This record gives sequence, structure tokens and C-alpha cells, in this order.
Amino acid sequence: MAEWTDREKIVLDEINDWAEKLLAAGKEGGGRKQKLDALFANFPDEALENIHEKIDAVLFQICSFADENLPYGHEIEKILAAGRLFDSSVATIPDMRKLTIDQAGFIAARQQAKYRRLSLFEGALSGTGKAVFAAADPFFLLAVNLRAVQLTGAAYGFETKSPGGLVAALKIVLMAAAPDMVKYALWEELMDELEARGTGFYAGNEKLFHRYLWPGAIGHAGKLAFLALLRPKKRGENSWAGMAIGAATNYYFSKKVCEIAEKYYQYRFLTEKSGR
Repeated sequence: MAEWTDREKIVLDEINDWAEKLLAAGKEGGGRKQKLDALFANFPDEALENIHEKIDAVLFQICSFADENLPYGHEIEKILAAGRLFDSSVATIPDMRKLTIDQAGFIAARQQAKYRRLSLFEGALSGTGKAVFAAADPFFLLAVNLRAVQLTGAAYGFETKSPGGLVAALKIVLMAAAPDMVKYALWEELMDELEARGTGFYAGNEKLFHRYLWPGAIGHAGKLAFLALLRPKKRGENSWAGMAIGAATNYYFSKKVCEIAEKYYQYRFLTEKSGR
């Protein structure tokens, strides 16, 4: 296994610094977490578990929608073609790990920018207040960001359409939707699963939705309701304020998703290279 270059050591330090900030945010939000835990203690665990399982089933259905309606194979070919500009021997997704981490990051950034623009566009549509766009917003937002994560992973040389890769990609999207007070715990869960895969003892944990995602889900519903209130009463007119708010919130969410995906696949890139 190869040793890390000086640049790769800098990237690893950046990842660790970023994780430390998540840990600090989690400590600051400890009081809010306790209040949320106390609130959910009033609900039967079995009932919550059943609800979360049903939401998980919907999430996997959205994954199927993304597979059927958002480009993947063509995007992979473009990623590989970009990789060949740096190394002519690149022919498969794992071959992307022949590139330097900055070269892979450059290719990933191009994909991320495209899907952030898609999120922005959908957010602007939802901001019109029209029911069809508002109803589609959470599903389209998840599908677009899932694809952004998958293509980021491909740029760093990892298959993301396998069952394990898909679950990891979904967890990255949901981590972005979780409050800051639990993000470090979710990051640690992703790291533990990576380590377990490396030792061959990974059994797989496909539970996705959890209690700490409810504030974000309720907040998103509140955002859509607010955008509906901004809708002009005159037929045919659009609310420019609503469109701006919808576009900005969706873009910001996609930015958070891409940041987490970048750190996750950079870390995998480094650990694969060193064999650690």
C-alpha cells in the first residue's frame, strides 16, 4: 500500500478539523438534544419504529425513481473521460483512484456544481407556490442530492450503486438534513461502518430515518407552507420572493450534502490508498 503524499496529509488534517467542528457543534447542542429525546420519550418506541420503517421504504422508492429518471451511465462516462485527461489508463470507476486526490476532487466538483444548479432550479419552482411543484420538491430534492453523492463517490473511484454504497449515499444526504447537534454522531456511524467493511465484519445497517430527522422534515413542510402563502392571488403571476427563498434554501441544502460527500469519499480515497 502506498504512503500518503504531503498534500494527502493536508487533506486528512482538513477532514479531521471539519469533524472536530461537528463534535463541538454537537456539544453545544446537547441541551436541545436532551429536550428532543425527552419529547420522543412520550411516544411508544414500537409505533415510532413502524413509522420510520415506512419512511425508509419511501426513501428506497425515491432511489428507484432517481435510477430511472436521472442520468447515471452517461455521467459516469463523462467522469471516466475526464479521468483519462489525467491518466490515459482510466477505464473503470475504481481506476479513478489512480488520480491524485486533487484531480479526483476537481472532477467531483464539476458534478456537484451541476446538481446544485438542479436543486436551485427545483427550489425556484417550488417557490412559485404551485401545488404540483411543492409536492414534488422533497422527493426531487432527495433524488437530485442522492445522485450528486453517487457521482462524487464515482469521481473518487467508488461504486455507489451497490446496496452498501447506496445506503451510505442515502445516509450522507440524511446527515445533511439532520440538526448540527447530531451530525458528529452520524459521521462516526459512517466511519464505523467503513471500518467494519474493512475488517469483513460489516453486517449492514439499512435503517435510515430516525427521530432527529423530524425537525428538518417539519421545517421543510413549514417552508413549503410559507411559500404557498407568498403565492400571488392573481392567476399567472409568480412570487419572486418565494422563488428566491425556495432556490436559496434548496441550494444551501445541496451545498451541505456535497460537503459531507466530499469529506466522506476523500477519507475513503485516503484509507484505500494506505490500506488503513
